[in-house]
Amino acid sequence: MMRRLTSVQVALLVAIGILLAASALFGWDYVESLRERSRLQLQLRALQQSIERLQAPVATPVISEPAFPRTPPTVDLMDGVLRAAAASGLQATDMHASTLGAEQIGSNTYRAARLSLQLRGAPEQLQAFFARLESSAPRTLVVDRIEFLRAGAQVDVALELVVYAQPG
Repeated sequence: MMRRLTSVQVALLVAIGILLAASALFGWDYVESLRERSRLQLQLRALQQSIERLQAPVATPVISEPAFPRTPPTVDLMDGVLRAAAASGLQATDMHASTLGAEQIGSNTYRAARLSLQLRGAPEQLQAFFARLESSAPRTLVVDRIEFLRAGAQVDVALELVVYAQPG
């Protein structure tokens, strides 16, 4: 025996169905907004940390040694050049060191020492020598003059180096 639903009961069932569907949609939207909120809170924390790092006081770097040494490092220069030549397999001859006194560079005056020498070796050895010299020599070292003369498979190099120091 089936009973028929009245029109009021059908209307109530339809209204309940619509309310359940709307409730499900709103519930789904609420869950999605919670996920979005969590993701945005993580981004906010990351941004706040970045801002704090950027606003933190910057430590002033401590310079352990001056750009220009106090005295021309003539002995150190000779030692470094001889070590670089020996490590590269070059022969170093005719080495002469001298102190030049004051030398004007731009608007400043610096003390300078000059080192002249002759090198002999293969081109690869010369390349290794200059790489070693660049990494180990004083930062104020300048190659003032360089002359190459090919002697068979070997290369003879006449080299003048100048190293600068603080004014006296």
